Amino acid sequence: MKIESHFPDLAFGFDGRMYVNIAGFDNPARLSKRRKFIGWELRSSEFSLETAQGKTLAELAGVVCATDGKFYGNADWVPVNLRQSRGCFRGAALHRGERTAAVERINRLAHDVSMRVQRIMKPGKAASQRARSARDGT
Repeated sequence: MKIESHFPDLAFGFDGRMYVNIAGFDNPARLSKRRKFIGWELRSSEFSLETAQGKTLAELAGVVCATDGKFYGNADWVPVNLRQSRGCFRGAALHRGERTAAVERINRLAHDVSMRVQRIMKPGKAASQRARSARDGT
């Protein structure tokens, strides 16, 4: 069974903030005092679009990189004509303790994925290393 998520769980802001997808919150009341981010998907070619303020869209928009691999620009600055048929991310900023926990989870996940990929890519080598370790008693 293939499970797909159409919404990213987390987004990492270029301003150092981390945002969690509002749709994933079980208690919306906890969000009332948090900084919010609503953004529309940007394509890489749009990062350098010049705005009337003389800055690029990426500089002005407050871009975040989400766990779906896409970049989202702040909805206040992304022109309406660029929003059609695009993904939207709605997030709430994580507090310091939540950020720490999220980063620890991401770090563990990245390590586990890396180890699993190594085992899949080199099954013969992994088996020979286990046999050597068993033989040497290490």
